[in-house]
Amino acid sequence: MTLSLPSDRPDGLNFGLSTLTPLASPMTADTLSRHPDDRYSVLARGWGSDVEDLTGVAARGRRAVPGWPDLQPEGPGRWDRAALRRVEAAVDEILAQGLRPEITLSDNDVPRWLDERGGWRIRETALRYADFAEQLGRRIGDRVSRWVTTPELASLVTDHVAGMRPPSRGGGPRGLAALHHALLGGGLADQALRAAAVTGRVGAAVPLFGAYPATDDPYDRLAADDFEQWAVRLFTDPLLTGHHMDPEGLEAGCPRNPATLAERPGDMSTISRRPDFLTLHWQVPCWVTVPENLPRTVPAQGRYRPLLEANRLLARLGFALVPSDDLEANSIGLPVMPEAIADAVARLQQQYGPLLPPLDIVDRGKGDLGPGKRAQHLKSQLFWLSRLVDEGLRLEGFGYLAVTDDTAWKLSYAQAYGRAKAAVPPDPLPALPCEWASTGPFKERPRPVRPGSPVVLLGD
Repeated sequence: MTLSLPSDRPDGLNFGLSTLTPLASPMTADTLSRHPDDRYSVLARGWGSDVEDLTGVAARGRRAVPGWPDLQPEGPGRWDRAALRRVEAAVDEILAQGLRPEITLSDNDVPRWLDERGGWRIRETALRYADFAEQLGRRIGDRVSRWVTTPELASLVTDHVAGMRPPSRGGGPRGLAALHHALLGGGLADQALRAAAVTGRVGAAVPLFGAYPATDDPYDRLAADDFEQWAVRLFTDPLLTGHHMDPEGLEAGCPRNPATLAERPGDMSTISRRPDFLTLHWQVPCWVTVPENLPRTVPAQGRYRPLLEANRLLARLGFALVPSDDLEANSIGLPVMPEAIADAVARLQQQYGPLLPPLDIVDRGKGDLGPGKRAQHLKSQLFWLSRLVDEGLRLEGFGYLAVTDDTAWKLSYAQAYGRAKAAVPPDPLPALPCEWASTGPFKERPRPVRPGSPVVLLGD
């Protein structure tokens, strides 16, 4: 028995697999050339089989990153011709198998020569990013079905604001200038691809988290709203409304969102162009409380110490996260709640209404439960999303990125937590939350206490 998902697209919903293994990498070309799907993990291919079993539709999309550092290793205007040929060959391999090539321009990877100048903290990176997009558009623009121009924004913010990778990069709220430049780079890349007359659709991407109040305290509802500001609207407002949102709780001396300090005339119209589609990178549901409620929501057990230390940072933004022990968890301890993805999309639909373009969702694999339960999880996700489609949601794609295909996570964050061991250790390793929360850029910032509430000393 197959599960149908209504769609206003004539060819139905597009399913696909994603990987962050760069197409231009020599290692990729040498070791994974037998079949295009060798670039995707067993988990991802298993998800594709689940899709076909449940819907009767094959997951034909194959999304990958080209690998900007490999393509332009020596400086502006200088391209590695062999790397360009590897990307072209990889795209041709995908087409030869009857699959659809899709390109995400960058998952926050920047050439070393540009990173040494400041990476996304400097405006030049946005301009060079557009050059990169133009070069790819001219090379493979007639073969790629969909392009995602926006870099991976969630990790960009944790790197440049919180300093998770590397710790020295964190600039506190003023690091949000990097977000502005990344959004600008996405807009300029959109223009460059269209100028190169690519035949595929051109879209943008943002992270998506679920937010639920941890208790029935009305202040927890407000805390969940604060979380949504920082985890969702920080990215969607500039893309969909043409304005950076101004979150509450910024430090003294920063009356506006610091991202606005990087603006120049014309930037926001470039950022808020109308993309053909918007990819939502689904992450995880989160349970949110005001910091004053932590003593009654987080058990004082040793295994929660990393969470409490991370909350030292989050509390300064007006909220804190609590564990979800009553839910099933996956192999890396993250909660599994299939309806959460639809709840988060519904919130977006309510927030932006007609401003919301057609959506393409990529589940980043953090809810994976293994072969048997994975199929049931997917079926439940599609059921809840189908109800939104019945109510008018324009959903045109659903894809999957397994944790094991996320090389940045696998080689750095995962290794730091002892979940994976890299053949070549990253340099430098990211700091654990207990380090960047207690010594990072937010350390000295006081947070106002709600009148009548006890003072909570997190981790002290």
